[in-house]
Amino acid sequence: MATDPAPALRAELLAAQTVVGSQVRGLSYLIATDPPVDLTAVLTSALDGRNRRYFLIHKVLTDLDLLLADLDALEVDGYPTLDPIQVADTAFGELKTEVGDIEAGAAIFQEMMASMMEVTFGQPVPKGKTASP
Repeated sequence: MATDPAPALRAELLAAQTVVGSQVRGLSYLIATDPPVDLTAVLTSALDGRNRRYFLIHKVLTDLDLLLADLDALEVDGYPTLDPIQVADTAFGELKTEVGDIEAGAAIFQEMMASMMEVTFGQPVPKGKTASP
């Protein structure tokens, strides 16, 4: 099984989720007491914010779980090793012929080199002054 790549983050998020979850329940109870309209608006806004935070934390924790599952699948697939692929002698011979043809085709090319280059410098300009065109 894969090792959690972010155990400290997971612990921090779980602790935060516990705190925010408690706040969500408390705000819900307060709203259920049928407070005055102005207070209900404040409580509802606070509850919406805490619910948003709770679900974002939940999403990150779920994503961490998915990451662990993906890492497990990768390990089951043999990661990090990639074994050579075994092929029959005839297929390997054909592959070598194809590679040889590609190498022969690529060998006819060469990098172009500049045969002549000319550089012209302008007149020197004292520091702090700009050259006029």
